[in-house]
Amino acid sequence: MDVEDNNQNNGMLGLILKIDQRVEVDPRFKNVSVLVKELSETNNGEDIPISQISIEMLNVILDYCKRHNWNPPKVSKPLQSAELQKNLSEQDYLFIKDYPIYKDSRLNDLLQAAYYLQIQTLYDVCICRIASEFYFGKDQSSFDDLKKKLQVTEDLTIEQEEKIQKEYPWIQ
Repeated sequence: MDVEDNNQNNGMLGLILKIDQRVEVDPRFKNVSVLVKELSETNNGEDIPISQISIEMLNVILDYCKRHNWNPPKVSKPLQSAELQKNLSEQDYLFIKDYPIYKDSRLNDLLQAAYYLQIQTLYDVCICRIASEFYFGKDQSSFDDLKKKLQVTEDLTIEQEEKIQKEYPWIQ
């Protein structure tokens, strides 16, 4: 377990999790999470409630923070490739590469936790994992590959395109 369950402050940052579970984490965590930083500035030394986060998810997030020595890099935008490894730092790639997009909710849960804690770099890593799956380049073969991934078997008819343009003129 990455967090400590004792009640001594010893310079650690106290958090209250989902089921009123108190844990202590490295105080550098507030440099990564905007939410924790803002709450720590107004809580007068009291424990910080982050009731939307489970101990399991916190451990995943702490692993991410430790991989980057509490200073994760920004994700380059826009994406340059459909290959996840080309879009992320090596540490981010190793962290996120095994999160499936379709099979279970782990990636979505991590994305929501990053959003809740306001950890922009982790949020961007999650989005990059998803976006890399659906990335298509500037040529027709990339577009055709995307259609296969999304299981699109037919192109729109002219009538369908006209109807969509009337309903959603901002799409152009």
